[in-house]
Amino acid sequence: MSEFYALLTDVGAAKARAAALVSSSMKIYEFAVCDSETDPVATQTTLLNEVYRGGITDGEITDDGTAMIVESYIPSDLDTEVYPDAFTVRNLGLYDTDDDLVVIAKVPPTYKSNLGGGAAVDLRTRVIFTIENSESITLQIDPLTIFATREYVDGQLNALRSEKIANLYRTGT
Repeated sequence: MSEFYALLTDVGAAKARAAALVSSSMKIYEFAVCDSETDPVATQTTLLNEVYRGGITDGEITDDGTAMIVESYIPSDLDTEVYPDAFTVRNLGLYDTDDDLVVIAKVPPTYKSNLGGGAAVDLRTRVIFTIENSESITLQIDPLTIFATREYVDGQLNALRSEKIANLYRTGT
């Protein structure tokens, strides 16, 4: 196995199989991170020493339909009353609407500072996991944490510029 990896938990695999059998879907809606140094295993039902939980910001199924990519975001301005200390992200989990841990991942250790320490950074995470039936999993994106990449914004601006230039040639104004 690779040094960093993601896998369906036993609960997640069972729910995905059950959803596929009845043409339904398991709904993933939340992510959490922990600073535990243990290696994730499929039998886990919780993250050890969870330090943050939030909504999913984006996700997609790969073109060949064999993997799902889920993105999440931890903002720089965490409430220091709730999160008084900085932490190191080592594992990431995805939870469904029943609050079951359905995917667990070991990620590169990433230090997450907070404003209480005098400086803070936004942290964007991405986890990729294999799936057998992409129709059996649905992502519920948190509309309050949408994250636009620079590439996306630049593309939108270029499209607007092109449209404006085209209008100038058509109308002369």
